[in-house]
Amino acid sequence: MWTAVRPRACVGSGLARQAPLSTQALGAQATGRGRSEQPGLCAFRTGKAFEFVTDRLPGTSGCPHHLSRLLLLTHRDPPTHPTRMPMPAPMKEPHMSDATTENAPGRTILFLNGPNLNLLGVREPDKYGSTTLREVEETVAKTLSAHGLTARFVQSNHEGVLVDAIHAARTECGAIVINPAAFTHTSVALRDAIAAAALPTIELHITNVHKREEFRHHSYISAVADAVIVGAGTHGYILAALHVAHLLLG
Repeated sequence: MWTAVRPRACVGSGLARQAPLSTQALGAQATGRGRSEQPGLCAFRTGKAFEFVTDRLPGTSGCPHHLSRLLLLTHRDPPTHPTRMPMPAPMKEPHMSDATTENAPGRTILFLNGPNLNLLGVREPDKYGSTTLREVEETVAKTLSAHGLTARFVQSNHEGVLVDAIHAARTECGAIVINPAAFTHTSVALRDAIAAAALPTIELHITNVHKREEFRHHSYISAVADAVIVGAGTHGYILAALHVAHLLLG
C-alpha cells in the first residue's frame, strides 16, 4: 500500500501546506531512480522503498529548506508465514543415558567411562574387542534389570565431567563402576571424588593393564575401590554389574 503526505514548504515569510499526493500518482511516478513527472520531485528506489526528495519546489527559491526531504514511501508485500525450520538436535557432551527411577536413587548404578572409550569397538579391536560401548550399555542394563536395579551411563573425554558425575552420584546412585581409562594413572581428582562419594566402587579395565606398559601398572583409583576387575574384556562390565548387585542386595 502506498501512502504520501507532502510536508509544509516555505513561501516568502509564511508557510503554505501543500496538497497531499495521490496514491495513484506516486505509484505511477515511483518506477525507479530518476526524475518523476511531478515538478520538483525526484524518485529514488532502494529495494522496495521509494524516497522522494525535493529538487526545487515552485515558489521556494529563497527557502533554505528547498532541498528538504519530503517523505519515505515503503511498499510492503503481503505478510507471509515463514516455513518453520526443524530445530537441530542438541549436542550431548558427555554421552549420557539414564534409566534412573526417581524415587529409588539407591537402586541406580553409575557406570563411568573415561577418555577414548567412546571409540570402543573401533579403536584397536585386537586389544579392546569389537563390541561397541552402546552394546555394552544395553547388556549391562538388562543384567541390572534382572536384579531390580537401573543404570546411569556417562562417558567423557574430560576429567571434570567425570568428577561432576561422581559428585551427583553421592545422592542419586547406590554404587559406582568406573573405567577411568588413561585417567587411571594420572587423576588424583577422580581418586578424591570417589573417596568423597563414599559409595561402593568397582574399578574396571578391559585389558590386563599389568601385562602392558609399566606406566599403566599404577592406579590412583585402586586405593579407594572396593574391587578391581581387569583383563576380562567387555565382559568385565557384566561381572561388575553382578558384583554390584551382590554388594547392594546380598
